[in-house]
Amino acid sequence: MTRQKNVSDTGLTFEEIFRDYGKGLYSFLYSMCGNQHDAEDLTQETFLSVMNKLPTFKGDSSLKSWIYAIAVNKFRDSLRYGRIREYKQLSGEEPASLQSPLSELVSRESAEKVKTAFYALADHHRTSFALVRFEGMSYKEAAQVLGTTLDTVRMRVHRAHILLAEQLKEH
Repeated sequence: MTRQKNVSDTGLTFEEIFRDYGKGLYSFLYSMCGNQHDAEDLTQETFLSVMNKLPTFKGDSSLKSWIYAIAVNKFRDSLRYGRIREYKQLSGEEPASLQSPLSELVSRESAEKVKTAFYALADHHRTSFALVRFEGMSYKEAAQVLGTTLDTVRMRVHRAHILLAEQLKEH
């Protein structure tokens, strides 16, 4: 098993990391919390942590998995301490500059139904689903990000599919 080099050994700068992961991370966080303001705050908090912890990155996982794990923890902390303003934004348009994976999933006329069903999922189902389906992570990467087992992520994504299908069938 080949271990990745420490980020500082690869010569990557913080600016390069932000350029490579910033937009995708913001999109992921937007799909999780459902509003632009909280997604911006969480993205900023995540990259502040990345900047501070970058020298300690050992390469046990991919850089992307490591960054997303920090983001998921920031999101969970925000939920726990009530810092997410409105858990979902079901009315209004998303900013034109944001191409949310959730928006791309469906046509405009059914987007509200899908958003409602998506945000009705339990946090662990929504997070697992978003990492695998929206962010394109493998189940293994998502398990690393979430600090859980591969089978747990598979089960959560599968269950999220079932719950979404049930919710959308009712409407």
